[in-house]
Amino acid sequence: MRMNERLHNAKQWISSHQQQIRRNAALILLVSMALGTILFFAAYTHYATILDKQLSNQSLRMPAGIYAAPRRISTGEQINREALIERLVRAGYQENEQNNEFAAGSFRLQNDGVEIHTNKFYQNSDLPESIYVHVKDNGIISILQGESLGRINSIQLPAEMLTADFNTKK
Repeated sequence: MRMNERLHNAKQWISSHQQQIRRNAALILLVSMALGTILFFAAYTHYATILDKQLSNQSLRMPAGIYAAPRRISTGEQINREALIERLVRAGYQENEQNNEFAAGSFRLQNDGVEIHTNKFYQNSDLPESIYVHVKDNGIISILQGESLGRINSIQLPAEMLTADFNTKK
């Protein structure tokens, strides 16, 4: 009998407080939705910033494809001028042209070497903007950096594209 009394009292309490229970449930739902929205926008902003930073380095500028390992050119390396020019062309450099944004850079033939200018996208610690490679007797005598003409031991050319995925449908 005592159990029935407790059950009856619980039903009475619920029916008398039903409106307050609904209000509290709605408030909990509203607060949960607000917190979820705030967390969503915080996470969205955080990851959008990370994505923007990664895209700002122009990593998607290079087309999809398979690339060879970047080649190095070093002082003392046995290579003739024609082979050096071939390496530059394969790395995406254009002869005697102003740098265009799609080329790795440009080069000009000089009496005793090659003057190389690299686009900003391809520049790094191993490949400055402007260099001069002095070639003599089928060997690289020196590599000079920019206007300061500081000596460099080696440079790393941009990677050569071996294949490309142009997403062509036939």
